[in-house]
Amino acid sequence: MGKKVVALTVIAALTAGCGDSSGPNGGGGQVDNQDFLAEVSLNIDLDASARTTFNVVGINGNITVVGVAGTDNFQIRGERQVWSESVADAQDYLDRLQVAVTEIGNEIRIRTVQPSNTGGRNLVVNYELSVPARLTAQLVNINGNVTVQLMDDIVSVTNTNGNVTLDDVLGDQLVSLVNGNVESQTPILAPNGIIDLVTVNGNVALDIPQNTSAQFSATLVNGVITVSGLVFLNPVQTLTSFSGTLGGGQGSIDLQTVNGNIQATGF
Repeated sequence: MGKKVVALTVIAALTAGCGDSSGPNGGGGQVDNQDFLAEVSLNIDLDASARTTFNVVGINGNITVVGVAGTDNFQIRGERQVWSESVADAQDYLDRLQVAVTEIGNEIRIRTVQPSNTGGRNLVVNYELSVPARLTAQLVNINGNVTVQLMDDIVSVTNTNGNVTLDDVLGDQLVSLVNGNVESQTPILAPNGIIDLVTVNGNVALDIPQNTSAQFSATLVNGVITVSGLVFLNPVQTLTSFSGTLGGGQGSIDLQTVNGNIQATGF
C-alpha cells in the first residue's frame, strides 16, 4: 500500500506555490464566522488544437470534467467563492482567490491560487470543464469531489478528501485517494489497459464488461470484497484479497483500500 505515500508527495509538490502569503495572514485578520458570500463565475475558452494533455490543481472545491469528441474547444466554467464575516471582507478575499491558466508546449495548466493563511474564511473554486475527449487528464485536489466523464485517454486523479467518480473513461484510470470513495463504470478496457483505483479510507466500486481481459487484484485490510458477474481463471481468495485472470489477462486491474469495501461487477 505504498502508493498512498507517493500520492501525498504528488499533492505537496503540485500545490507548492499555490498560496499567496502577501501581507499578514495573506492580507487580512482572523474572522469569526462565514455568514456572507462573494462569488464570481469562471468563463474561459481556449483553443486546444495544439495540446495533448491538461492538468488541474485544486485546493477546495469540486472538479468536474466532461470529454467531448471531435472538438478542440476547451471550456473552463465554474465559480470562485469566498465565505466570510462580511460582504466587504469576502469580496476582498475573492480578489485574492484566483485561477491561473497557462499554456506551455502541448499542455494546458490550471491551478487555484489563494492566500496561504485564510484566517478562518472558506475559499472555494469549483471547476466545470468541457474538454476534447482525446486529451490526457491529470487532476489533483485536496478537498472536494472529482468527476470525470467520456474521456478517451489516460485519466490520473490524486485527491485527499472527497469522492472520485469515473464514467465512460476509455484510457488508463489511475486514482489515488486518501479519504473518500472511488467509483468507476468502464465500457471497455483497451488491450494492455490499466485500471488502478486506490483509497485509504473508503469504498472502491468497479463496473466492467464481462468480456474484459485483465489480470485482476483486489486487496484491503478492513472490509469485504464482493465480486459478481465475472468469470475468473485461477481465482485466489482470502479474507482480505481476491485475484484471478479475466479473459486472456492482457490488461491490469488493481483495486485497493485499507478501511472500506471493494465491489467488482460484470455487466
